[in-house]
Amino acid sequence: MRPVSMSAQVSSKESTTIRHAEKRRNSTCALADAIAKAALDAWRSLDVRTSRQTVVAAIVLQHQEKCTCLSLGAGTKTPSRAAVVAGGDGALRDCHAEVLAVRAFRRYLYAALQSNGCAAFEKTAAGVRLRPGAALFLYCSSAPCGNSTIRRWAKTTREVFRPELGAGPPPERHAPFKVLSPAQVALLGKRRPDDDAASGDVPPGCAPLDGDALRPHCCSDKVARWCAVGLEGALLSRVVEGAALAGIVVGRKYCFEHARRAFCCRVPHLQRHPALMGTGLLLDEGVYVDNDGADFRDRRCYAWCRGDARAEELDGSAGATTSGAPSTLCRAAFLGRYRALVRDAPASYAEAKRAAASEAFAAADRALRFSAGAPFSEWLASNVV
Repeated sequence: MRPVSMSAQVSSKESTTIRHAEKRRNSTCALADAIAKAALDAWRSLDVRTSRQTVVAAIVLQHQEKCTCLSLGAGTKTPSRAAVVAGGDGALRDCHAEVLAVRAFRRYLYAALQSNGCAAFEKTAAGVRLRPGAALFLYCSSAPCGNSTIRRWAKTTREVFRPELGAGPPPERHAPFKVLSPAQVALLGKRRPDDDAASGDVPPGCAPLDGDALRPHCCSDKVARWCAVGLEGALLSRVVEGAALAGIVVGRKYCFEHARRAFCCRVPHLQRHPALMGTGLLLDEGVYVDNDGADFRDRRCYAWCRGDARAEELDGSAGATTSGAPSTLCRAAFLGRYRALVRDAPASYAEAKRAAASEAFAAADRALRFSAGAPFSEWLASNVV
């Protein structure tokens, strides 16, 4: 028998102990992977420095069988309350990837409104509208914080790839949703760096709502809100048409039953549920190395939208750029852009939102917060964006 060399023995041992940075998983369909690929290709094309332990989110356009990334956010940080109070409307209140991606998408909309439309939106007499046959999807490299990460009330199952869907999303209607516990529909806030130690039975990184209007809602709650009222926000709701969320693609920790509870089915009056999909494409294709890669002290976050020469680098704990200047995504910056479009708009961000909200936006918001049995009746007013 031929002897086995020491190097071969070591190699064999290493091959059995390799831990991938992300678990291998199945995709739902080809469309999910196409959306994820557009987002990840855009992310990897940016010249950024960040810890491997991050989350990337994107708004992706599907049009004429092509997927194009329109905006990106990367980060897992929440600014301190002290930073938000000091910065006022010039400070970002939330630097999680999903929030940065949507705010960068709104900056993309402002650019389209100030020009003659864009690849995704065509010009109208009132503003811009999504081009016919196009759809907008949210990509998240990991399940958004909050409700979608809670592994209760439903069995977690592994995705099965469905080749028969081709380039289309799953067509099924979501089954009726039965509330088994108030916690299934409860709203959650995000922990801040200057918060006291976590208390209560809440997911990692979250906190019970405490009445503090400056506490950001968790990303699962915000995704559910975007599904109900659209991605454009109150300020742009009269001048942007068609910015509805057609579907959501999640990488790590995806499970359909948990996703539908978190993003749509706990909203009883929702007219159109988004397509929910998982992707097997990995944000981190490397292998796990002890004491390497996961640096939770890294406060850098990033935001980018199509047309930007480079990503905006943010200090996620300060709610500002790493240079200390206000972000182009902050409330003050958006109010300035809006007042350049609507010259008689109120000078206050809150008043401008109330005055700008379209009838459809206002109706959807009332149903969420003020109707009988409204699921989001505890939503913090200053977080209505």
